[in-house]
Amino acid sequence: MILHDITRYGKPGRYHVRIRNGKIHTITSHRKELDKVRDPERLELDGALLLPGFINTHDHLDFNCFPAAGHHLYEGYREWVADVNNHDTDTFKKVLQIPLPLRTAWGVYKNLLNGFTTVVNHGEKLKIKKPVTGVYQEALSLHSVAFEKNWAKKLKAHKGKKKPVIIHAGEGVTGNYSDEIDELLDQLPKSVSLIAVHGVAMKPAQAKHFSALVWCPASNDFLFGRTAAIDQLKKNTTIIFGTDSTLTASWNAWSQFRLAMESGMVTENELLQMLTVHAAGVLDMKGKGVIEEKELADLIIIPPVEGTSSLFSFQPGDIQLVMQKGRVRMISQALSKQIQPVFEKNYSLVSLQGQLKMISGNPGELIQSVRKYYPEMETGGVEW
Repeated sequence: MILHDITRYGKPGRYHVRIRNGKIHTITSHRKELDKVRDPERLELDGALLLPGFINTHDHLDFNCFPAAGHHLYEGYREWVADVNNHDTDTFKKVLQIPLPLRTAWGVYKNLLNGFTTVVNHGEKLKIKKPVTGVYQEALSLHSVAFEKNWAKKLKAHKGKKKPVIIHAGEGVTGNYSDEIDELLDQLPKSVSLIAVHGVAMKPAQAKHFSALVWCPASNDFLFGRTAAIDQLKKNTTIIFGTDSTLTASWNAWSQFRLAMESGMVTENELLQMLTVHAAGVLDMKGKGVIEEKELADLIIIPPVEGTSSLFSFQPGDIQLVMQKGRVRMISQALSKQIQPVFEKNYSLVSLQGQLKMISGNPGELIQSVRKYYPEMETGGVEW
């Protein structure tokens, strides 16, 4: 496939990109270079913006059929768990009647529809049949100091292994949750790469001991009314971005991006790096998070950013194309007409926030299957 007349973030001019065998084969500002290439699949994009596919570094894929659960602001995750287990058990039972493969499949679609070409699942490893976007489950996933049995032994057993450990840490606003980070660090073998999730109570001195912090501002704001001090912590560790599940955060990741920007603690470019190259680097995802020749064609295309508009001013429905390993996973109906034969099989026409898309697989059928068990499930503006 050849993408004609695109723009690139931070780079002047227009570009033409050839995708071949799942990778970026050519990037050129000279159209004639690719006009002579025999490739029937060509998209004219009229200055649309090409970005690396986003990487969501924290989600619980099997938790995205749940509605938001919370009744007030909490001191920390332990108080939240106790409260929702006391008040929301009937709802939880209904959602948990949905077979695990269906709940997981919808969690994967949630990420695709937001422009994530890779999502990191936190929790038990899930068996996912033909996911429509990349799923990372290679790290050792621990829940937290309070809820992970034998967490210290598991950390020590991980000594010498290359993959990182990901754990909820500092998920609260009181000193107890900062002390919990110290408890965790006291047991941390020197050779283990540790990634914290949330870090609301994290201090800059503690941040130095982590390979990265996954920032989940929407989840933190919903539960605690505040988030991690990213403006300080980013000086001492790498910050990457996570959405968390619909239990504590909006289905709409782009509203979460705007919340991050509104905090004033990051620039637009910093947030983009959190979602792309920094996430790929921390998790050693080869070929992801960049737009470079010979690297993976994990890409998204959004409308051009004009005037003083922000890169993150768009909605999921505005996304024009999502490509994962060179394969089109979602494309606007208008663009799909340029290469129509490609989408005659194995794609479905879906309305996403009122915008028509051709999407890999059949999310409408999936939603119908889920709603047989839980009719109230929120679909984030997806209709079919």
